[in-house]
Amino acid sequence: MATLFVDKIDPQSGTSLEIGSSGDTITTATGAKPSFLYPAFEAFLSSNQTVTDNTTTKIQFNSEVFDTDNCYDNSTNYRFTPTVAGKYFVYAVLGSDTIAGANLDQLNLFIYKNGSEISQSKIDARGNTLGSFVLLTQL
Repeated sequence: MATLFVDKIDPQSGTSLEIGSSGDTITTATGAKPSFLYPAFEAFLSSNQTVTDNTTTKIQFNSEVFDTDNCYDNSTNYRFTPTVAGKYFVYAVLGSDTIAGANLDQLNLFIYKNGSEISQSKIDARGNTLGSFVLLTQL
């Protein structure tokens, strides 16, 4: 086995680089991550959803932009169940309009992991017409 020392490898065509052939095993140094292609998804609510006052309501993010490993359930549970252990960046965006005559005081946005709340964001909405706000967390 030979060792190749280089500072940069560019493909001849300038478009893609192939390392090894189909069926080859590529070994990386200890601690090196050969791939960052962990399961990932992006989903959104395709239409307005009615919520009840003073009631926590799971938002039905029912349309997917992408779902790399089919780990997001967009039809019944609206949850992400990754098949690979790791750290995941999770975010949610909530938007609301104040309805004329409505007494909207506060909006809360929660992210749950395994049935337990792990992140929360609140906004005081009294007398304001709201756009949207974002909640970010890392699992």
